[in-house]
Formats: sequence, structure tokens, C-alpha cells
Amino acid sequence: MEINSFAITHTDISGNIGGPPGYLFNLINSFNKTDCPDLLILDEEKNVNFNQNACLRERIINKIKDIFPSVRNVLYFFRRGFQYKHKYINIINNYKLIHAHSSEVVLFIRRFCKYRGIIVFTPHRPESIYEEVAHSLSNKRKYSILRVWFNYIEKESYKLSDAFVFPSKGAEHIYWDFPGYEKYGKDKLHKYLYTGLPIKKVTIEKKEYRKKYGIKGNCFIVTYIGRHSMIKGYDRLVKIYPELKQRGIEVVVAGGKGGIAYPLDSGWHELGYISDVPNLIHASDVIVIPNRNTYFDLIILEALSQGRIVISSNTGGNIDIAKETAALMLFDNNNETELLDLILKVSSLSSNDIMEKEKDAIRFYYNKCKMNIFSSNYLETIKLIKQSFDVY
Repeated sequence: MEINSFAITHTDISGNIGGPPGYLFNLINSFNKTDCPDLLILDEEKNVNFNQNACLRERIINKIKDIFPSVRNVLYFFRRGFQYKHKYINIINNYKLIHAHSSEVVLFIRRFCKYRGIIVFTPHRPESIYEEVAHSLSNKRKYSILRVWFNYIEKESYKLSDAFVFPSKGAEHIYWDFPGYEKYGKDKLHKYLYTGLPIKKVTIEKKEYRKKYGIKGNCFIVTYIGRHSMIKGYDRLVKIYPELKQRGIEVVVAGGKGGIAYPLDSGWHELGYISDVPNLIHASDVIVIPNRNTYFDLIILEALSQGRIVISSNTGGNIDIAKETAALMLFDNNNETELLDLILKVSSLSSNDIMEKEKDAIRFYYNKCKMNIFSSNYLETIKLIKQSFDVY
């Protein structure tokens, strides 16, 4: 088998979101025709041909899906696992290495498909599986069975993986507190690979974009892009808005609304889901991503690729990126007043200081995250992992 023959798992491919879909969209599109490896792209949910037993399982699940979240989630996992087995069991064992991007898929490969080769795992969650699911439930009760179940899946995924690829050491570091990682994953082979992404085209000029959404043409704009959740720190921005308003600073927000109340004020602009994120970034003065915990935020890279100053917390991959560029400014995650201080600091920078930071943002992108650099570093990383396990 060729040194670059391997399989990648994913649940979807999209260039407009984060997590595995956004990561893999960028990776796959970073290869040119001459260096594109022999990739088997696995999708565990689409175009699955159910046999009779699978159809029976589906009907059973549909009948009891409304009982309570614990049963629904456990049954959903097994349904996907059987789908995965039905579609891929005769395919994946032809590959000596598979790169998985979720804990569930690691179990589907190893447990359901009885895969015997090397599993390389790149997790993408900024919080444990249980915490992520619990935050999505409308009923905020604590489901003890659900916690045990998802903690089991998470622990097993680290146990069953042979090696890990993280974007950076800071991104990996948050996993030390995740269920089972310190015991099963921390001492295994690790490689670090900065995520890459393309520079996306700006189609609307700054003044025109602001006019389109009723934003004052000459005011200082703070932009937040992402889920409206506590883990992303959306509430932190809401909290400091009165101080920003007093100084004539307006806030523009893109992303799905959650349960967190936000200011109903002319200076607070909620755009919802948008398809022209590059235009919003271009029209902004500073991008604020006040995460309480983070992995390796692609929106930060996208903002830096456009030469924008970014403010975020000193957590996860942010710590590593901030060492590489002065355009990413970090506040102490345990001192929220620093978020306001940094925004005010950026708003008072001279045009020369802003220009220098913006130039440094673009320099970082071209040196570390450009698409051809991403694909080249990825292939080299996979090659080194194969050599470590004597797999060719």
C-alpha cells in the first residue's frame, strides 16, 4: 500500500462551519491534482442501504424516541453503528490507517466494523460529549444515565485510538480534563498540525455592508461570530455591552440564537445565520471570541486571514496562535474585566498600530495556515505516524 493511502472519516463536509465538516472541507480542497492522496471518505449516515433488520430497528427507535433523552441517545448511537457496519465493514479493513474525527466514529470503526489497523484520532469538541449534549437539551435536568453513557463512549474512543493529531499543544491541553483522556490518551503518540483554510472573497465594501444592516458608517464595530452559548462566551459580550454603548461602540452578532437574552438596542445587531461571513469580518474593526473553553477556532483563523485583529481568551489553541501573531490579543479567562479593557484598547489604537497588527495577522496566515502549507504538513504528519507504527 502506498505511503499516502489512508481513509478519513467525517459526518459532513461544509466550508461554512467549524468542527470536522469545516476542517475536512478545507483539508480535502487543499490538495492539488498531483499530490492528492488515495483517500477513502467515510460518511456514516448518508446513502445507507438498510437491510430488513436495520429497518426494524429504525421503526422501533421512531416509536420510543420521545420517551426521554437517555434512551433516545443510546438507541441513536446503535442505529448509526449498525449503519456504519452495513456500509463499510467490507471496505475499511483494506486500509492500514484511518483518521477519525469523532469519538463515536472511533467506536463504530473498532467495535462495529472490527477494524484491525491504526486509528488516528483528531477530536474537535471544546467540551466533553456529555456536556455538549446536556447544554443542547431544553430540559436542564441532570441525566445520570446519559452522563455514564457518553463518558463511556469518550473514554473508549481514547482507549481504542493509537495516535492523536491536534492543531496545537494548547488545543490538546483542554482534553486533559475530559473523561478518560489522561488515562488512555495522554501518553500515546501525538502530532501537532495547524489547521489551514482558504482566504474567502469579500464581495461588498465596508461602507455598503454597514449600510445594508443599519450600522453607523463611522462607528467602531465589535463583531461576534458563532453559537450563542456560555462555552463560547456570548454572555460575556452581552454583559459588557452597556459599557461599550456608553463609548459609542456597536456590536454585530452572527450565528444561531440560543437561550441567552441579549440587548434589544439599536447598537446591538443580531444578524442570525449568514452566508457572507467574509463580508462581515471585512466590515468589522475587531472580532471578539470570548470563549470560556476552546479547541482551535476556525473563525479566528478566518479573521486573521483577512487581516483583522481578534480578541479571545487565553485557552486552548488561542494560546499557541497568540505566540505567533500580535493580531490575536488574549484576556485572562478568569478575569472578564480584561475583555472590556482589550476592546477599549483596540478602539483607541492609532491607525499605524492597527495597520501593523493587521499586517502581522496576514503574515501569520501565509506562513502557517495557507492551504498548500496545510496539505503539505498533513501528508508529512500522516507519513511520520505510519513510520512510527511501521505501516506502509
